[in-house]
Amino acid sequence: MTWTSIRDETRKSRKPRQCILCEDAIAVGETYVARTGIGDDGRVTVAMHVDCEGRTRDWSIDDWESNDAYEMRGLREEKKSESDYRAG
Repeated sequence: MTWTSIRDETRKSRKPRQCILCEDAIAVGETYVARTGIGDDGRVTVAMHVDCEGRTRDWSIDDWESNDAYEMRGLREEKKSESDYRAG
């Protein structure tokens, strides 16, 4: 698989989407990262939660190829629990 990144944009979702990293929903009105690039199938734009995308900053191609959505969901839930604990 080849991938050439063209751009990343932070957007506010106008329709329901799915994060390619954790596979959870991105709700209408939620801020997300839209990554546009060219892959084997041509130009494509994918959606990612801001916090999921933030965890990929140091990833190699092997990390992208072996991403585990279940593990990524667990990391998001852990972060949310920490935020809820601090707010409470």
